[in-house]
Formats: sequence, structure tokens, C-alpha cells
Amino acid sequence: MNLKTLTVRVGSTTREKGGVVYEVRELRPHPGYSFQHFNLDAGVVVLNTPITYGPSVQPIKLVGEGLEANHGEMLEITGWGLTRVSLPNIA
Repeated sequence: MNLKTLTVRVGSTTREKGGVVYEVRELRPHPGYSFQHFNLDAGVVVLNTPITYGPSVQPIKLVGEGLEANHGEMLEITGWGLTRVSLPNIA
């Protein structure tokens, strides 16, 4: 992946227009990430400049370290990408 062309758009619900675009400096995948199985598919994106917050750009709330959601508790998630992996059938 070429970091020189990788960007993050904030403040828009459309990936190709609106909001503000920031350049990516570094990608930090989870140390246990498995490309083969997509386990621990999470990471941190470090930007070249800090995000400016406003009415349409706000930070998300994260659960504190060591805390867990209660059984049955409603949670919200967001993002783009695959929600499952479709692998070809191997005979």
C-alpha cells in the first residue's frame, strides 16, 4: 500500500466528495492481525496533521481499558469494508 496516495476523509458520508481530506503518515495494524483469516482486523491510522473538529466532525467515544460491554447492551459501530469473507470453493 502506497502511503503517499492514502487519505482519510472526515465530515462526509460520501467517500468521494465533501468534508476534509487528510494525508496518512502511518498505518499501525493490530500486532495479531491475520490477513489469511482477517482475525483482529483493527488498527490505528496516524495522520500528517491533526483533525479539526466541528459540527460534522467529532471524535468517537471508546470503551476504557479493561471494560467490557454488558450482555445484551446495544452498541454502535461504523466503518467501511467487508462484513464477511467469501472464499472460493475448493474441491
